[in-house]
Amino acid sequence: MVPAAGCVRRLQEEIDQGTLNSIEIKSHTYKFHGAYGSPKEDEKAIDVDDIKVTPDGRTATLEVGELKERYLHAVDMSGVRSKAGEPCWGTRPGTTSWRVRSSAL
Repeated sequence: MVPAAGCVRRLQEEIDQGTLNSIEIKSHTYKFHGAYGSPKEDEKAIDVDDIKVTPDGRTATLEVGELKERYLHAVDMSGVRSKAGEPCWGTRPGTTSWRVRSSAL
């Protein structure tokens, strides 16, 4: 289940939970206009409040302090390692939140 303010990431290998504190999330938006392209606007780091890992050790649920609509949220998990000490695949996802769920849902 996706938390009200956060995301879920499933990796290929079992996660070394000691490396989860390396996760960083940044957000920014762009000016929307007819001409393509805009510099990043309002870029900032977002705190990771809590991380829960499933019993199989491959899925991490990240609860974060703040997600904004129409912002790109880039999750950097490049420091996360597998139990074998290897880098995990799929560690730099990004997503744009067009709508953010209310925590009351």
